[in-house]
Parts: sequence; structure tokens; C-alpha cells
Amino acid sequence: MCNDPAYSSARCSSSQLSTSARPVGARLLLQLGLRLSDHMIAFIDESVRTGQGGLLYVVAAATVIQGETDRARDELRKLLLPRQRSIHWHSERPPRRFAMLERLAEVDVMALACSYFPTTAKRQELARRVSLSSLVGDLRGEGIHELIIETRGEGLDRQDRQTLLHARDAGLAGGTMVYKHVGKLEEPLLWAADAVAGSISLHLAGEDSTYFAKLQASLLKVRQVGP
Repeated sequence: MCNDPAYSSARCSSSQLSTSARPVGARLLLQLGLRLSDHMIAFIDESVRTGQGGLLYVVAAATVIQGETDRARDELRKLLLPRQRSIHWHSERPPRRFAMLERLAEVDVMALACSYFPTTAKRQELARRVSLSSLVGDLRGEGIHELIIETRGEGLDRQDRQTLLHARDAGLAGGTMVYKHVGKLEEPLLWAADAVAGSISLHLAGEDSTYFAKLQASLLKVRQVGP
């Protein structure tokens, strides 16, 4: 699934996918000289691609310091074309994709993701449950407890809520976790999460690693979590 010859063509182990860029969460706040009350928020989206041997499901988070969210939103809105209301990674051409990734670096977005491969169309929700639960655990480990998740409609959002409740009961998510589902038209920082998920899924599917390489400066961790 990965272009790097060190990776198996069929799947990438979690140890191979894990990578560190710089500290995030409380550690990043301390490094930047900010107050711990200026906590970070995770904006979450997914990407699904057909790979060799099955479907690849990626759930990714773009994390932003709370006090920087308005500036980050303003910077992302500057990328909108006339009459364009939101940015969707899948629909953008390469120059626009690179511009988006450059903007993410400028506003200090940090990225985390969990992938599940292989799965099938009928088992996508299982892949999402495992990936989302694992990502929540990773975010908790970085001191991030506030989640903004792209809405997929009431029925599927209800499934996410059950996943998050189970993650809390299993000790993956802390008791202070808060979350809500929001649409891309309402929240530009979900465009950032979409770009992170799209870059990583293209890389893991072995289709294009140029965006993943551009994302490296903002990348904290990517790992495979199933099956």
C-alpha cells in the first residue's frame, strides 16, 4: 500500500507508519510559551480509497490551538475561488492542493491519522469505528479533548456518538472529551482535515506521495489500526 520500498505492498505496520514531527498539545503550548488554557482543537474528517486488496479507510485530525482558530479560518477562506463556498480535496487540482498544504503549515496545523486496511464497502463503518476510536486515544495522549467532526447526516452521526461513548468507556477517551458534528460549509477547518486525510490516503494507497511529502512538516503521527 505504500510507495516506500521499506513498506509491504499489501499493508503497512503501525510501527512503520508512526512518525514524529514536533511536540503538540500541552507540550507544544509550553514550547510556544502559551497558557495551558489555550488548548488545542481537533478537526476530523475521513478519506476512503480503493487499494490493492480492498478499501483503505483513513480518519484524520487537523489540530489547531484554540486561540489561532479564527486566523486559520481566515487564511483558508482566502483560498476560495469566486462562487466557491468550501474546499473539497477530491475536487481540487494539484496546484490548489499544494497551496492548501502550504497554508496549513503557515497556520501551524498539526496532523494525526489512523488507517484501516483492508476493508470492504459493507464493513466501512467497522473500519471507521476502529479508526476513530484509535484516533481519539492518540489525541487524548497529546492532551487534546475537543473534537469537531464533519457531519455525515443524523443517522451516521449517531453511530459516531456511540463510537465515542464506547471509546470513553474503554478508557481511550477521557471524561473531559467534548465533541460536535459540523458541516464543511460552517467550518473551514474541516477543509484542513479533508486535505490531511486525502494526502495520507493517496500515499498509503500507493497512488501519489507528493502531497504526503509536503505534509511531513505538519505531521505528528500516522498509524494503521486494523484489522
